[in-house]
Amino acid sequence: QAVTDSGCEFNRNGSLHSAEAAAEHLELKYSRGKRYANSAEAFIERLASKSSWSGKPYQMICDGEVHPAGNWLTSTLARIRSS
Repeated sequence: QAVTDSGCEFNRNGSLHSAEAAAEHLELKYSRGKRYANSAEAFIERLASKSSWSGKPYQMICDGEVHPAGNWLTSTLARIRSS
């Protein structure tokens, strides 16, 4: 839900996608690769931070600021866990 509700854009391989499309893409990556991700941290590190096709890092663009997706997801996870 955090990605979907973020209002951010998602840069994947040079193409911008909505937050909803980003969440769908990450859900697909998880469904295909969950055997490689036995924790949220492992999912972020191994599957959700960069393209497995091109190797390019994903980016979250929020309010005009560009954040590496791995950093954004890690800080969002920490915020969710602490609430």
